[in-house]
Amino acid sequence: MYQIRSRKPATLEIHKMTSDASVSSQNRTNAESNESTESSKSAATDSSKKSMEEEEGEEESQKLPLAGATSNSQTTTTATTPKGMREEFSLEWLKGAKLVNPLGRGEAAVEWEKVELFGLYFFASWCPPCRKFVPKLIKFYQHLKQQKKPFEIICISSDKTKEEMYKYMQDSKMEWVAVDYSSPVGTRLRNCFGVESIPRFVIVNKDSVKVAERAKKSVEGATSSSLSVKVFGKWMDVSHSQVKRVTSSESTDGGVEDDSKDSKQIEEEKKDKVESSGILRKRTKSKPALEVLAQKDEKIQYLEEVNLTLKQTNTELLEEVAELKRQLEAINSKLKELEKSSKEMEEDQRGLLANLNIRGWLFKRGAKGPTASVWRRRYFRCDQGSKIYYYKSATEGSPQGFIDLDQVVSVQAVSTAQQDKNNATFLVQCSGRTFQLQAHDEVTMRKWMGAIEYLRKWRSRNARKLSRSPSPN
Repeated sequence: MYQIRSRKPATLEIHKMTSDASVSSQNRTNAESNESTESSKSAATDSSKKSMEEEEGEEESQKLPLAGATSNSQTTTTATTPKGMREEFSLEWLKGAKLVNPLGRGEAAVEWEKVELFGLYFFASWCPPCRKFVPKLIKFYQHLKQQKKPFEIICISSDKTKEEMYKYMQDSKMEWVAVDYSSPVGTRLRNCFGVESIPRFVIVNKDSVKVAERAKKSVEGATSSSLSVKVFGKWMDVSHSQVKRVTSSESTDGGVEDDSKDSKQIEEEKKDKVESSGILRKRTKSKPALEVLAQKDEKIQYLEEVNLTLKQTNTELLEEVAELKRQLEAINSKLKELEKSSKEMEEDQRGLLANLNIRGWLFKRGAKGPTASVWRRRYFRCDQGSKIYYYKSATEGSPQGFIDLDQVVSVQAVSTAQQDKNNATFLVQCSGRTFQLQAHDEVTMRKWMGAIEYLRKWRSRNARKLSRSPSPN
């Protein structure tokens, strides 16, 4: 190559390269032997160039330790993938790796032929987001197992020691297997999927095809068994479409030459290969564009998963809001009832206090014996709302008797024909006896009648409440 120092030499160099290309094209067209010679040289050059690139990649990759590269590991493996490139994932890595069951700390086996999709979970015990995500992943895993879906999880730890890894997986009650802490496959997987942050959940199928490289959001949105099955079905659809795409591309690549073809057909096919080599070079140049499209496709898939999660979350929030509204209406109804009851209780309390404090002089007529039909002046006083005692004097002393409010049947004034001149005589009818009383005037009589009637009803209400209330035992 020439070093470009000015515009004029650059023009000459371009002209020279154009001329050489046209001469080379003419030679290939004119002579078949020259064509085969040029093809051999080109192949040798490509082979040499490829080996140089592999050596350069290997030299650069020695600074990139793959896994097994923990502080406790005695094995160091160097990368064979050029810098900036990712190694293609293969399920054979996991099939050949040592897998452990953290609950028993022994080797674990996976029924590979019965599983359609695998979830690769990258985590660490020191990672708070991992601790938050694990319960949701366990629930998601249980939902799929209950529905007998062909799904399995394999986790890859980034803990500082294997003891931390085992302890965290046991404390979290994880139900799946893990790549052994000292296995180099862990780092190989992290490099393959470009894992730079955790937690990371990747979905691959049994044919080593990547289905979803960022599936964490989908798992978080699957809050029920039906949603978990729906997410799994979506992954299966993506898996089938990816497998079909790979199969169709493999069926169109290359072919086996038929021995029955004549030399003329072979020559025509060679010419077609020469012409198609230019197309292949163009395809190679368009590879970055394809990678960009693949990245866009991955972003679209990620956004669709986020959109699905948001819809599910929105539905759940609407249901919660509706439930909260129902609860609020019930609480408001209960509050109104309590307010009404409270007002009734306040009024009842005021009325009770007013009537419990009633006391004064009344005339009482004897019912039988020597005092029958004799009116005697007595001082009446209510005692805690259960009985009305009557005494000879206002200073009390020993009561002469009482009216039991629980036995009162009715309270009424006597007929007009039996009334005294003050119109103040009334009857308190009890079970087995009737008290005939006379007040100073009609107003006082109405006051005593109202008080006795109120206290009688109050006692009756309390008795019913006590009978309906549950026993302490």
